Amino acid sequence: MSTSASQTFTNLSEKIAGYDAVCLFSGGTDSTVTAMKTKERVNGGKVLLLTLDTGIGEEEIKKSVERAKLIGFDHLMYDGIDEFCDVYIASAIQMNADYQGFPLGTPLARAMAFDIAIRALKGEGDKLLSLGSTRCQNTRLRAIRVLNHVPNIKVYAPLADQVLSRGEKVELLKDYDFPVGIADNFSTDENLWSRCTESHEINKINLTEMDPRWFQLTVDLHDAVDTPEIIELTFQDGLPVAVNGEPMKLSDVIRRLNDIGRVHALGRIINVEDTAFGDKIRSIYEAPGAEIILKTHAFIESIVMNKYERDRKAILDKRWGEMMYHGDWNSPERLQIESEVMPWQMKVTGTLKVELYKGNIRILDGHVPDSLLLKKEVGGLY
Repeated sequence: MSTSASQTFTNLSEKIAGYDAVCLFSGGTDSTVTAMKTKERVNGGKVLLLTLDTGIGEEEIKKSVERAKLIGFDHLMYDGIDEFCDVYIASAIQMNADYQGFPLGTPLARAMAFDIAIRALKGEGDKLLSLGSTRCQNTRLRAIRVLNHVPNIKVYAPLADQVLSRGEKVELLKDYDFPVGIADNFSTDENLWSRCTESHEINKINLTEMDPRWFQLTVDLHDAVDTPEIIELTFQDGLPVAVNGEPMKLSDVIRRLNDIGRVHALGRIINVEDTAFGDKIRSIYEAPGAEIILKTHAFIESIVMNKYERDRKAILDKRWGEMMYHGDWNSPERLQIESEVMPWQMKVTGTLKVELYKGNIRILDGHVPDSLLLKKEVGGLY
């Protein structure tokens, strides 16, 4: 099979038919080891490597294509950028979604990859879905919760129950006669909404020097441009629909704001998080567009919602973010939460004039039809 973008879900289902196992594949160390072990697991059966493009970038696409060729597996690229934005990220925006301070790009991209594979594999007889999930990743939880309802699919995650260092995984690849170059001391996960970098080096408390390779989407505050930039961002029903008066689809809004925010040192987050399995890790997140969108969205909410709505929404936002981090996209509770907040999102409509400057986002002006801000002085209030 030649590597190409699959434009429709129907097309994907047709191409998956006939394979004994589908391996979600990024071309990274974990997924490459998993692919090799999957081939052993199916005893010579047919294995398809499936890469979902959620805005992973040209370098990652190239890596997945080249590594699939190196190991000689059939490989399929699925173009999922707009689906990722219009379904998963749209909900994240309306829910002001983060988890302990970072935007939920990686968990939502994994949720989509998992869901696409499950939907395509249903009704195809007994199938094996192979995941490169490691011990601390929430994909393990997602598999347990969802697959109880999909009896014909079995999950295989050979790295999930092992405690392997990055060097040990590289040694595993050598055991398969896989040509291994210089191993980086970090791993990355990128999509259009955010880029996550993790490393044992980042976990060190005395982290005084940053490896420049850890950063691709942002610049350091010291390197930000010296001139402020003013943009206009328009929202409709809780979602950004135009930048500087130019209407565009959500994926293009995010691309545009990623480019704009980058030079102003926006969207760089170094964060300590509690994993789903009780460990603590420090990660680097880069999300310029997400920071601009989430802060402006939250500002409009603050001026159109009354006190009860704001208090209730804050509780639901936190709950939604925690659920997504722990792999609960398919939970009925998610749909209940989103149905409760949707009437409020209808009021999150209007245009804001925003200044971007050296890591700061400042609201300058705007027109929000449902704003509850007092329009004239009330005697005795001040």
